[in-house]
This record gives sequence, C-alpha cells and structure tokens, in this order.
Amino acid sequence: MSIPGLAASLSETNNSKDKVGDTASNLIAEDAEVWQAYLASKQKWQEVYRRFADS
Repeated sequence: MSIPGLAASLSETNNSKDKVGDTASNLIAEDAEVWQAYLASKQKWQEVYRRFADS
C-alpha cells in the first residue's frame, strides 16, 4: 500500500520537532512566568515605597 505524500509528511514532522520551543503554549507559559516576576517586583517596590513614606 502506498500513500501519496506520506514519506514527505513524516520527514516534515521529524524536521519540525526542533521548532517545538516556538509553540503558542510555550509562549503562554513564558508570559505567565513574566507576569509572576512582574507581580513579585511590584510587591517589592510597594514595600520600598511604604518604608520610604514611613520614614
């Protein structure tokens, strides 16, 4: 049995495995990490501002 284009599709799939890092789900994960870092930084600056206001 021969399926036209099967070998080319398999080859393309194998070649695209190197590009998995550029998927939308990975970008969303990175965005979530950036958001968490931003919130942590914001909290630290709020503490700095509070201490400055109290001094």
